[in-house]
Amino acid sequence: MSAVQGVFFVDGYYKLGLVTSASDGRDVAVSVRASRSFPSSREGSTGHIVMELYDSYSPLLYKYIRGLGIARPAAEDIIQEVFLRLTRHLIDGGDSRNLRAWLFQVAHNLAMDVHREVRREQTAVGDLGVASESSDPDSDPEVIFLRKETMKRVSAAMTGLTPKQRNGVLLRAQGLRYLEIASVLKVSESRAIYLVKRALMRLAGGL
Repeated sequence: MSAVQGVFFVDGYYKLGLVTSASDGRDVAVSVRASRSFPSSREGSTGHIVMELYDSYSPLLYKYIRGLGIARPAAEDIIQEVFLRLTRHLIDGGDSRNLRAWLFQVAHNLAMDVHREVRREQTAVGDLGVASESSDPDSDPEVIFLRKETMKRVSAAMTGLTPKQRNGVLLRAQGLRYLEIASVLKVSESRAIYLVKRALMRLAGGL
């Protein structure tokens, strides 16, 4: 049994959701659980755009969201919600210029909503830092140890950054230009440049 999240073309419709498949010998059964469907005829161009953007940016968005300390299930939900909102945005005639920055801004806002919800539900704030790394039983113990030590140092250094510095570095790591980072963080381009440069200097000093 396997599951893949994405945008799929099924029965004349583009479907954004989760596909699960179970194989039995040569036979493969596939089912799609979609939260949003849109027909290929009337909204076909939108479907193609969403599919292309999903393929191009969902991995980068996922890394960014996880870097903000969002757990895997919530990160996957955010990704789906981002592209559902993108679909509605395009169908409603929204601005299609610089959709990469738009996607990251929506993902950022949804991640902040998750953090606020967690803070409301928890009596003591847990560790919302870098997600823990899964162990690899086939790896050299020394390699695992050094990797964990490096992650601890990076996590400690990231903790010393301000929220906007940390977010700026994570966005820059996903290839966003400074103007796009400024749009996501709602600051000027010069301020975005300063935040990232300052963060990198502090990280270099902490490592």
